[in-house]
Amino acid sequence: MKQSATIRVRNFEKEQATIDWTPELVEKLDDSEKDTGFIAIESTTFLQDAWRKFKKNKLALVGAGFLILLILVCAFGPMLSPYTYDQIDLFNSNQAPTAEHWFGTDSLGRDLFVRVLIGGRISLTVGVVSALINLVIGTIYGGISGYFGGRIDQIMMRIVDIIYSIPTMLYVLLITMVFGSSIGTVIAAIAISSWAGMARIVRGQVLTLKEQEYALAAKALGANTWRILIKHLLLNSIGPIIVTVTLNIPAAIFSEAFLSFVGCGIAIPMASWGTLSSESLRTVMAYPYQMFFPVAAICLTMFSLNFIGDGFNDAFDPRRSK
Repeated sequence: MKQSATIRVRNFEKEQATIDWTPELVEKLDDSEKDTGFIAIESTTFLQDAWRKFKKNKLALVGAGFLILLILVCAFGPMLSPYTYDQIDLFNSNQAPTAEHWFGTDSLGRDLFVRVLIGGRISLTVGVVSALINLVIGTIYGGISGYFGGRIDQIMMRIVDIIYSIPTMLYVLLITMVFGSSIGTVIAAIAISSWAGMARIVRGQVLTLKEQEYALAAKALGANTWRILIKHLLLNSIGPIIVTVTLNIPAAIFSEAFLSFVGCGIAIPMASWGTLSSESLRTVMAYPYQMFFPVAAICLTMFSLNFIGDGFNDAFDPRRSK
């Protein structure tokens, strides 16, 4: 016996209509066929999406690969070498690169390969630690300035302008005179003079984001100031912050190399890429290889970090397509 049913629907004119159907016209699908026509986009997190974009940048991948290789070689290479960075051998001074001394020796017979690797440890440590200090100070300072605004923002930004107006060399000279030449003084000098840039970037991001609906909603729901600032504002500024940190590392390495080159950085006999370049300046015409290797290490590291920074910039930019 044929059964029928009536379904009542309401159209836009608020009038009722009926649709008659019979069970014979309806076929129940098997469980295996229910999702055969279903097409969906894979759900990804913010970091997964950024990594997918980063992998598309070939130069960034090459730079990351070279940087990882450099870190591993600088970390473990001196342990495997029969020479030390301060081992003097006057009978083998100023040797050209050979199988025994891959990068040759300097005027005191010290192995340049080990000294370049030790210099890489120091230069990379200065760059990374300085960038991390800039990250902490600049993020907190810029976040507070941008969130509270008004007179607090004006006072804090005038302090930043004063710090910008003092040359980095003056910080270095003052700190060196008080504490002496060491890795710590160089890191402190670079960090003190460069965190202001991070603070300005974070402040600009917070000024924009604090007027967004989710920030206003969190405030209306009773969230405290630090929760809004950290969880809703700073976390949503993570893209520009990571890009800035990545670009601060090569800037700090170059600053350390310059300071060591002019004699205000790492003290002898410790070897950074800057001190190695400075030491080889006196013999550059007779033994150019002594300057070539530390300068090449600086240049390749600069290129790698800048490529990585460009890759992060593309990966964390929401305007870029997937």
